[in-house]
Amino acid sequence: MGIFPWAMVLLAQAQTSQQWTFVTAQGELSRVRYAFEAHTRVRLAPQPLLFTALQLSPSVGVNLQGDVSLWAAYSRFEPLDGGRPSENRLWQQVLFDRDTDRLRFVMRARVEERFFVTMLSPAVRLRFLVRGSAPLPLKTLRVLAQNETFIHVLGAGDVVASGFDQNRLQASLQWRPAPWVTLELGYMLQVPGSLVLSHNVITSVTFRLPKWNPFEEGEERRDLPLPQG
Repeated sequence: MGIFPWAMVLLAQAQTSQQWTFVTAQGELSRVRYAFEAHTRVRLAPQPLLFTALQLSPSVGVNLQGDVSLWAAYSRFEPLDGGRPSENRLWQQVLFDRDTDRLRFVMRARVEERFFVTMLSPAVRLRFLVRGSAPLPLKTLRVLAQNETFIHVLGAGDVVASGFDQNRLQASLQWRPAPWVTLELGYMLQVPGSLVLSHNVITSVTFRLPKWNPFEEGEERRDLPLPQG
């Protein structure tokens, strides 16, 4: 998994650029977490300012002991560029999220069942993510780096094939101007199996809804590490 995606960068035959935007609302109720996310993609080059996709994703999770939580969700993915058919997606994931004095470390393993409207049986995809972030001297700012690899263990006809799907490497700057909102600006190198590289600009706004149970004194409220797309 390590060398293979980067070998594909050298073999890339074409490149494109997109703007990915995420707007997320997150909340907690005791040990239960929930989130709703809207995600859009706009092609910047070639054929600039063309909307290519829209995705809506409600999700719910439960905290286990320690730094582990379990999640389940539904996503509706609508391609807007005449590419793949519309998709209804179910996913389940286990999330490990730990803070140290200086770093926040996240690992995530997700299973997706991808139901394309033109196919009777779903494709099954695995996603593996590793993320690290650290605060800057200005406490409202953080730097973030992450990598996520996608592998189809079960294809769906001629829509998607089994095997390596894509790799996403991302670096971002996060700004938290208020306790209830976080803004993010970043760059993502997307390496798909089609050998068409995508250089993506990432913008994100995350809102934290009021928690029904008050926080214990001294507990810091954090964003839920749930990147979608």
